[in-house]
Amino acid sequence: MTLAAMARARSIKDASGVPLAALPNLGPRSAQMLAAAGIGSLAALQRAGAIGAYMRVKRAGGPASLNLLYALVGALDGTHWQQVRRQRRLELLTALEDQARAAGQKRPATAKSELQTLRNIGPAMARDFALLGIRSCAQLARADADRLYLKLQRLTGRRHDPCVWDTFAAAIHQARTGEALPWWHFTRERKQREGSGGFVPRFDAPSRAAPPRRPASR
Repeated sequence: MTLAAMARARSIKDASGVPLAALPNLGPRSAQMLAAAGIGSLAALQRAGAIGAYMRVKRAGGPASLNLLYALVGALDGTHWQQVRRQRRLELLTALEDQARAAGQKRPATAKSELQTLRNIGPAMARDFALLGIRSCAQLARADADRLYLKLQRLTGRRHDPCVWDTFAAAIHQARTGEALPWWHFTRERKQREGSGGFVPRFDAPSRAAPPRRPASR
């Protein structure tokens, strides 16, 4: 943390009477979600911690995206939420996953998948990730597009269109960096690898296999 950020963090710590909506990165809507989760003051936010507060907002049914988590972290340490997202995204996602697992939380069946918050992932691709055992952005950030693409073909017993690989690569990139690029941004890389013989995740499907499947919904 820079000296300026440390100074801002100290000023926040000392300003116990400051409304939550006046904290860095937070506003009236964030304050309302926190209040609905039983967090109505800076002291309560500090006791809960950023991850704990975020989980309480989610449990209370608040429409909180991961940006709220980054905003809460930044509000407590005096850092802009975008800087938190760039520098600490994977660390926070992993910590969030670990804390949710320790608390025994399960996502409701009707809730939108965390993975579906990614730019290129729709219900069909989310089902593919579930088949692959990928259920969180933290897991996805540690994955490899080549391995996922080959594993999916093995599990389904059919060859998939290479643009599925492009979508995997885009989702992994966003999970790791927070940068939401379109899936076709990675098509060029894949085709360059194909031309040089470096793209190897192939699957020799049985002769009666169905034709390659494109991702129905990204």
